[in-house]
Amino acid sequence: GGYTDMLAQRAGGTAAVASAQPTKPKPSSAADSTPPPDRTPRQRSGKPRLSFHDQHALKTLPDRIAALQEKVGALESRLAEPELYARDPEAFTATSVSLAAAQEALAAAEEQWLELEIKREEIESG
Repeated sequence: GGYTDMLAQRAGGTAAVASAQPTKPKPSSAADSTPPPDRTPRQRSGKPRLSFHDQHALKTLPDRIAALQEKVGALESRLAEPELYARDPEAFTATSVSLAAAQEALAAAEEQWLELEIKREEIESG
């Protein structure tokens, strides 16, 4: 309040200037609210915890992994069709590219899940 009052006094106290002033303190109050997240209970208590992002990833990655496994399986089945390449070489190529991308995404998701699971176990046992 004091900062806004001081600005209003400097501006001559006009209503237009006073109503425009609350927009300026908001960025500074947003900047002022930035430090408290840095001082999380985790740092004060000394106990490490999984971040919200990590917790969310641990919950959602198994479903994502299952979906990617299904996609990889479907693409592999399609590529296993003996006449696919002869019938539609472009579809074969597109399916091969999609399969490689799906396998890469699956490997990345599995690796991320494994790292988070190890981190979670270390925190729980520590």
